[in-house]
Amino acid sequence: MNKYIFCFIKRFLFIGLLFPLLSIGQTAKDSILSRYFRQRDFGKYFISDIYTPTPEVQLLAGPSLRESNIDLARKNNYFPYNQTDFGAEIPVFTRVRYVDNKLKYKFSISLPICARVWFDFTEPSTAPILNTDYQFSIPEFNYLRAIDNKYIKNIEIKWLPYFHESSHLGDEITLFRRLDTMPVVWANVSYETTEMAVTINDANGLLTNNSSFKFGIKVLLNPTQGWYSIRNEKGDTAKFIKTNHLVEGYFQFQNQANKGWLASDKFIRIFSIELRDRVQYGYPTYPEKMDHEKDWSNYSSYEKMSLCVNGYFGWKFNFSKNLIPKFGAYLRVYDGINPYGQFRNISNYQFVGLSLIYEN
Repeated sequence: MNKYIFCFIKRFLFIGLLFPLLSIGQTAKDSILSRYFRQRDFGKYFISDIYTPTPEVQLLAGPSLRESNIDLARKNNYFPYNQTDFGAEIPVFTRVRYVDNKLKYKFSISLPICARVWFDFTEPSTAPILNTDYQFSIPEFNYLRAIDNKYIKNIEIKWLPYFHESSHLGDEITLFRRLDTMPVVWANVSYETTEMAVTINDANGLLTNNSSFKFGIKVLLNPTQGWYSIRNEKGDTAKFIKTNHLVEGYFQFQNQANKGWLASDKFIRIFSIELRDRVQYGYPTYPEKMDHEKDWSNYSSYEKMSLCVNGYFGWKFNFSKNLIPKFGAYLRVYDGINPYGQFRNISNYQFVGLSLIYEN
């Protein structure tokens, strides 16, 4: 797989070096601005994107799971936990073109990376990390085309040719499962996809009232490897179903307002929602032991597509007229499969909570 990564790096570096040269010979009415290592102001991830690579701190409350609750004395059905995202969109190159002082297009190359940590901070003995998801793309291309239309301001295209994600179970949970003789200790969740998305009416760095619509698709690059696998020493391989779903699709809507109900120039109201048809992984869940704690009962699982809903409502705080607001506070509501990599075999998982987000 390294040769594919190297090939992608060569391609995006070539494009980034070539674009500034294309500005030679432009007329006075044709203005082009090319920059390296400057953050773009368009094609930003929607707040509700489940894969958004932004720094986030969230206080959430969700169902207690036998697979992750190492303190069996805790009997409550729901418990608070923390999700912390360490993410960044590393800018590589941006290019903007104006014709007759009107925006023609914008183009950018970037490198998104993120580590997403699921943390059970209320567990009294060790406060374990439950799961960590690692994600990156090499690279990410964004292209926005301005449209002089009454209803459509622009169309934006995002392409991630090579996206990788791998998930790791926390050490305490791994030890707990081994000592508790759970049939599946952990799965090898590791895969690569290519992704394409189209946005209608991208906010394009403006703070005015705007509604954006995005349609996207993720395609698995290695169907033989699949989304996940298991080694003999990590669990019963017979309980794993081979991947046969290769595509995930999604729709996103985001509305921002600086005027109107609960909105102002300093408090930009945001409503963002994602509907994503995700793959529910095909290995069993183990909700409890039976027969005097000797054997595990299991709910057989088979790989299938599952609709997941991720919604945010809140505000970005804008205290500078010269800068795009980056910090926001939101109420988050989720329903679908468990979103954390090692636990994506669990369906009907809901949580609600508060989220603090700092956008790149």
